[in-house]
Amino acid sequence: MKPLINFAVSTINTRGRFAGYAALAALLATALTGCDDRDDIDLPPIQPYDAPNSVVIADLDNDGRNDVAVAYTHVDNNFPNAGYVSAIIQSHSSAGTFTKGIDTAIGYNPAIIAAGNLDEANGIDVVTANAYSNNVSLLLQGTTAGQFSAASNLTLSTTTTTYPNSVAVGDANGDGLADIVVADQSTGGNVYVLLQDPANHGHFLTPITLANPNAVSSVTIADLNADGLNDVVATSYDRYGDNGIASVFIQNPSSHGTFLTRADFAAGAVPSAVKIADVDGDGRPDLIVADRGFSHVGNYGVSVLFQSSTTAATFLAPVTYVTAYGAIDVAVGDLNNDGKPDLVVANLGGSWTGSVSVLLQDPAHAGVFTAPTNYAGLYGPLGVAIGDLNGDGKPDIAAADGNRAAVMFQASTAGTFNNLVAIGN
Repeated sequence: MKPLINFAVSTINTRGRFAGYAALAALLATALTGCDDRDDIDLPPIQPYDAPNSVVIADLDNDGRNDVAVAYTHVDNNFPNAGYVSAIIQSHSSAGTFTKGIDTAIGYNPAIIAAGNLDEANGIDVVTANAYSNNVSLLLQGTTAGQFSAASNLTLSTTTTTYPNSVAVGDANGDGLADIVVADQSTGGNVYVLLQDPANHGHFLTPITLANPNAVSSVTIADLNADGLNDVVATSYDRYGDNGIASVFIQNPSSHGTFLTRADFAAGAVPSAVKIADVDGDGRPDLIVADRGFSHVGNYGVSVLFQSSTTAATFLAPVTYVTAYGAIDVAVGDLNNDGKPDLVVANLGGSWTGSVSVLLQDPAHAGVFTAPTNYAGLYGPLGVAIGDLNGDGKPDIAAADGNRAAVMFQASTAGTFNNLVAIGN
């Protein structure tokens, strides 16, 4: 089991993580002040370990079975800490079992991983946002199925320091090619859109900047107003965390790849992740936000912002469901085969090992969720994803937890799950 001091470093080495290191340093300095008057106090070194930060489920080797890719940080006594993507392939002969992860080096302190076909070639590629590298890492499928070529690092800005904290993949200009959208959690607070070069697939043009008033904690992309063009949503919050915002950037229908003036909507306390899905079945996509919260500010949990029935791409006040402290990621999918989207939330709290919360939709009330069922984490889940991981046709859950990743297979009762099991080590 990882020592508690290591767990503390692991949890701050995540979304919002670059500020966390400074906070830890200040905490240690305060704790040592007045201990005695010697000036030769040495802190014990951290025992190196691996801290997974984010996870995706995809068929990485084109065999028809879902695999897992995780972005993780190798935490040691050097800062910034080296990052890796680990491809964890499902066994061809034994469904629901996984091979040891195949690691590819990326930038420092990866925050989020996203998947998609980023070079118009066969196979799923991945991209990571690297909090301390001022870049994102692009990993294209290599010549061997399920393995990635060496990372190509894409710089967001040559004039300012950025802290890439979240990344999403989607067509941001309607040309049919996958583009990259990045959240910058530096003080400047921008969203960067990297359009794929139509003449050179797998390469990206100079980033387009979408200004935001605060440091941006997460980002996603989807069509919000049914015009056939993808829009961008970013979350942010003020320095105290009590004014969470979901900012909506609608793509300009007259100039594809550019976006209209930002519109802001309340999003709960310290929003850490955002997803887009029609949770109430009215044909209008809604926003689902994981709210990390503070002990003295607002509720922590998951918030649903329903889209207005009268004005496209505008959103109502958040409806928040309390999970466990420190909700840091959310995934959306139909977990019990009733045709209605359900929610999975990764929490830093719930126990000292963290927890995963499952919120099933109330079958009698569209868009309303029942009380969460909490499952214990291993060391503290920092990301979650939904997909069938053993070929039984039922959605399972993958978490960025343990040393690489962990899975929760669905149990015999629909919408319930077995405990987390580590994979990829």
